[in-house]
Amino acid sequence: VRAGMASVPRGQHAAGASIGLSRWRAMRLVALPQALRLIIPPLTNQYLNLTKNSSLGVAIGYPDFFNIASTINNQAGQAVEVIAVTMAVYLLLSLLISVFMNWYNAKMALVERRAMATTVTTTHVPADTLPPPASERANLTGWLRRNLFNTPVNSVLTILLGIGIVMAVVPLFNWAVLNATWWASSKEGCTAGGACWAVFRVRWRQYLYGLYPI
Repeated sequence: VRAGMASVPRGQHAAGASIGLSRWRAMRLVALPQALRLIIPPLTNQYLNLTKNSSLGVAIGYPDFFNIASTINNQAGQAVEVIAVTMAVYLLLSLLISVFMNWYNAKMALVERRAMATTVTTTHVPADTLPPPASERANLTGWLRRNLFNTPVNSVLTILLGIGIVMAVVPLFNWAVLNATWWASSKEGCTAGGACWAVFRVRWRQYLYGLYPI
């Protein structure tokens, strides 16, 4: 914040004073709107870091979300499910902060109008250095051809990676969705071949409020 305020030239304050604005009004109406355009992007990173680093509060005994999730893991014994929900909550919070700050940054951004200067050149450019046509750049097939299948080695690696992803995703989807237990009164009601998401139905108060014991 201080660096953003210091980046505004002093001439802006002088310009505000020259039209009769007080020091406070010049700061609020002239300097601060210009500084916000530089403050918002790094401030977004600070908010995201603060959200993810909130788990460090356990060092002083603060029962944060990560600490409560660890307690539930010790009590219920469903490590994978607890870790998955913890990751989903942190991801959701980070996405919400990013979406809001990006919207606010776009709202505060300075719209500049620049004249597009067109230059005509007769220099010969080799065909292999020319960018692909716009239709090919916008096409998914063209993107895959340029980035993943541009060489034989990359093509083989892409195919092997795709096979590995399919072999890993299908069993994970069966375990997490198809064979999972979504509703049960206790852990004993969960099936052995799938995830036990019912543990959060029993312990949602502990997740939300940190009640211990439940």
